Amino acid sequence: MTPLAAVTGSLGTNGQFDAPNFGAPPSNTAGFGNAFFFSGTRFCVTASGSYVFNSMLQSSDAALYLYLGNFDPSNSLSNILFGATTFDTSFDPSLGPNPGLPITLALTASTSYTLVTSSFFDNDPGTYITTIACPGGNCAQGQVVALTSTVPEPGTVALVAMGLAGAALISRRRSRSV
Repeated sequence: MTPLAAVTGSLGTNGQFDAPNFGAPPSNTAGFGNAFFFSGTRFCVTASGSYVFNSMLQSSDAALYLYLGNFDPSNSLSNILFGATTFDTSFDPSLGPNPGLPITLALTASTSYTLVTSSFFDNDPGTYITTIACPGGNCAQGQVVALTSTVPEPGTVALVAMGLAGAALISRRRSRSV
């Protein structure tokens, strides 16, 4: 597991989805079909409390969605807990990219979540950074950790099996020739 204090990435590399509207939880989607680029990060927290998320998208305004457990892009309302934009309407655009508004969410220890970052506008890819502030202010001590799948993909299992079989075959040939 990897400690997180910030999540960075690029929208447009994971496909598109029908973005939910905002709310806790959202009850419907924006209705534009699969037009919104997204990036998702699975994580859990080691301490229950209020965590503050803020996201900045290079090309436009960011939207954040929090899911309980897994995120299914083909059913964007399944498992959703919260959706909001971090766009700060009072920000002066002449000052550069919009730094966004923080979103505070209560999270429960040892619970798996997926944070999905998207653009506020459809068909708008770009790079983003989402910062996470933990209770007490210090995420560097492992309060937020990225989750990796404990079950490998079938292709990975097959590749490892082929590698082991090849190593066994080479070892067997070497032992016969000696």
